[in-house]
Amino acid sequence: MENIMTKKTRQLLASVVLIAGIGLTSVTTAHAADEGAASTTQSTTGNVTLTAGEDPENPGAGGVMLKAAPYVTVPSTEIDGKDQTISGTIDAGAHTGTNDGKLTVVNAGHKTSWDVQVAAEKFASSDGDIIGGSTLTLSGGKVVAAGTSQLPSDLSTSLIFNTGSATANQKVIGATYNAESKEGVGSFDTTYDTAKLDLKAGNVAGDYQSTLTWTLTNTPQA
Repeated sequence: MENIMTKKTRQLLASVVLIAGIGLTSVTTAHAADEGAASTTQSTTGNVTLTAGEDPENPGAGGVMLKAAPYVTVPSTEIDGKDQTISGTIDAGAHTGTNDGKLTVVNAGHKTSWDVQVAAEKFASSDGDIIGGSTLTLSGGKVVAAGTSQLPSDLSTSLIFNTGSATANQKVIGATYNAESKEGVGSFDTTYDTAKLDLKAGNVAGDYQSTLTWTLTNTPQA
């Protein structure tokens, strides 16, 4: 039996543009007279202009972009008539078994809070059967940043999906922006270490599939 999970993403905006102009400060010093030193000063400015990154091909609210979301694959397994625990992989593509899947969010300089949620359809076969009474769990969640960005503070370390019915949106990761820490500004990869199907007895053979929908939303700062 093979379970295949696919993604749908709502993408917003990204990429980085930096335009920098830096003025230099000069100091003019008068010569020292015998009776004491004299000086004069002149003030200038140093100027840097930064523009928030945009992705014209994937415009969206707030400029935050959902760049990648993981697939989950549970390998073909023989049913033994008992409750079973089956390990799967979290992948960058369907059917790969590479365990390299990740959720990537890019906020290229926008003053906004954001979060990602995920929902799932029931696990059904083309014959109309469903995997009843069972759950699929992703665990060991962690997030890393590219560079020195302030990590998002709200992370779900495990995600649980019902197999016999739809699973409503549950939060995966979220960042609350503030001017001091600038939390959630940068590029962030969220990964999960393990995927596990807790299969209950009484299910029948078949190829089952569910669609995972990963949704990013943002809350711009006033």
